[in-house]
Amino acid sequence: MEFEEHIRKETPEPDLVPIVDCLVSVIFFLLFSTTFIELTKLEVPPAAISNAAPTDNKLPLSPKFYVDVNGSNLNLLLTWSGRSPGSIKESIARADSKNPSQDLELKVKKMAEEFMKSHSEEKSIQIALAGEANYQELITVMDGLRKTIQDIVLMSPDEVKQKDVH
Repeated sequence: MEFEEHIRKETPEPDLVPIVDCLVSVIFFLLFSTTFIELTKLEVPPAAISNAAPTDNKLPLSPKFYVDVNGSNLNLLLTWSGRSPGSIKESIARADSKNPSQDLELKVKKMAEEFMKSHSEEKSIQIALAGEANYQELITVMDGLRKTIQDIVLMSPDEVKQKDVH
């Protein structure tokens, strides 16, 4: 007699090792993150309130250097605000775009030195070049300014369009 073979279906048992690993990782993460939160607490004392009038009544200068392209010329404009706002305007012929222009660098340096004669405490300047200006002109202007003013901040070419540099 033939016996029928019964095929037993085995019920799958979940693999517990990855689940335990994950839980251990989460527990350690929570433990470490709570101790870091506790370590980074900072107690800030209340701000001191003073009724004394400020002794420094200086307005910020905010010097800005604009370079606009007008055909074969570069129009340079250095402006500043403050108690005695002013500006210095120069124009120079454009040089070859592949070689640095010594004339441009010297003119920019001269303008910066003239500004620094009366505002020697100023440490930064913002510069904006027209969209038509090339990379070499940007580097040359920055080189001319860097010898006189420490920090240079670039502005958008749209700033040149808004300012009348011609």
